[in-house]
Amino acid sequence: YIDDFDFAIVDYEPLLPQIAEIRKKKFITVDSINLLLCGDFSGCGLNGKDWFYRQINKFLTQIEAPMSNPAIITTIYDYPLKNKFKDRIIKVGPLIRKEISELASNVVIDDFILVYIKSSIRKKMLPVLKEFKNIRFVVFTEPLSEGEKKHYSDEPHIEFHEIDPIIFPDYLRRCRAIISAAGYTSFSEAMVLKKPLFAVSIGGVLAFEQRLSLNALRNSGCGDGCTHRKFNKKRLQSFLEHLNQYQQTLEERNYQDDTTHVAELIIDMIEKELKN
Repeated sequence: YIDDFDFAIVDYEPLLPQIAEIRKKKFITVDSINLLLCGDFSGCGLNGKDWFYRQINKFLTQIEAPMSNPAIITTIYDYPLKNKFKDRIIKVGPLIRKEISELASNVVIDDFILVYIKSSIRKKMLPVLKEFKNIRFVVFTEPLSEGEKKHYSDEPHIEFHEIDPIIFPDYLRRCRAIISAAGYTSFSEAMVLKKPLFAVSIGGVLAFEQRLSLNALRNSGCGDGCTHRKFNKKRLQSFLEHLNQYQQTLEERNYQDDTTHVAELIIDMIEKELKN
């Protein structure tokens, strides 16, 4: 398909934009990562290590994946843009899967916290959940080891499920709040479904996108989070105590799936390009 094209639509991917530039073809990038290039984060709560990590990620992003002009950037927090990017960037809201967007009109609040974690971090997180005997947790993760099954078999407040895309959306629709990795998908779906989110980032220099997402979450007032190494009882307790506050902010912000709007923007760009 890349042998001949007139217009390319790309998320964060290096090959196709480079091909488009070589062939002098128009392309449009739609992603959240390029925000780290054009956002003005002064006064937004980033520390010295964050700024250092940002510089490394900016360098890697600039050499790896060209950004279009204009470019579409999706975010849940309205970071200001650097002056040189103000006429180049179109900021939009969250983009989520159709099957999740369709749940937004049928959301309820049940008495459980939905947890979506990978096996690589659950050894740190599950012991903390175990301490909250009065909170019901529904955990989606990879299959437990025999030792883990034995260790948590007498914990009726923790319900385990293997990762299943068929049944997961209904739990997402019904949960009180979400504990999940600090990835774009988790953020977007939680915001549109108005679910307070505790985001757990993996940390490290190449995970700055997750750190930026976590910063956006905190600044939006819709949740909290930390790196997985810093996840503890105190942080989770604070999150649970502020659920009503986060819920009220989510209602006020009223995030909507922006997919249709972005599609219209892209179609308009294609029509203008084909007329030239």
